[in-house]
Amino acid sequence: MLKYNVSICKILNKLGPLKFFFVFKATVWYAIYTFTGKKEDDLSFSRGEILYSVKQEATQRIFGRCITRSDIGYIPANYVSEIQYLNCNGWIFKNLVRSSAELILESETPGCWLLRKMSKNPDVLILSVMSNAEGQIHHYSIKNPKKDTWYITENQDFMDLSKLVEYYSSPRPDLCCTLTHALPKQNSQRALKNVPPQLSGDFNMYYW
Repeated sequence: MLKYNVSICKILNKLGPLKFFFVFKATVWYAIYTFTGKKEDDLSFSRGEILYSVKQEATQRIFGRCITRSDIGYIPANYVSEIQYLNCNGWIFKNLVRSSAELILESETPGCWLLRKMSKNPDVLILSVMSNAEGQIHHYSIKNPKKDTWYITENQDFMDLSKLVEYYSSPRPDLCCTLTHALPKQNSQRALKNVPPQLSGDFNMYYW
């Protein structure tokens, strides 16, 4: 296991655009809040940025970098939410509570949505949707009782989540509005072009 310290952070940051290939277990994170580092080895980031990590310590600090910048450093775990890739042009937020979901969506346009795991029951998914220009946000439980189908209403079930998202991307009476785009946004997803397509929460290879 590599040990990182301030001097190594300085060296890697100075290397700038040079790309290094590491083989670690890495995780992808979404920044819920803006963070300005107070120490030399902290990584500063803005709300909505996507981050990689290769190491999480017992002190609730994560060592990683932003996908759009070469800076690396430590990330406070309570400022980010782990996201898992979903094969429907979106992500699942693994540790995002209702209030944080609303904070993320409040500045978005109607139809913007995200999927998150219920904090009290990780086996249940919640679809959070910005419904109108007044900033109203709705939350829907996505049930999967038999582990082989997903549904919001029992009369309309789907074999996988991508089909559910596709269905509600057209006007439906049982949803507040049409789903238009997922968070993280498209530009964030394109920035992840170096991430292997089999990414499923963790992945084995990525580029610095």
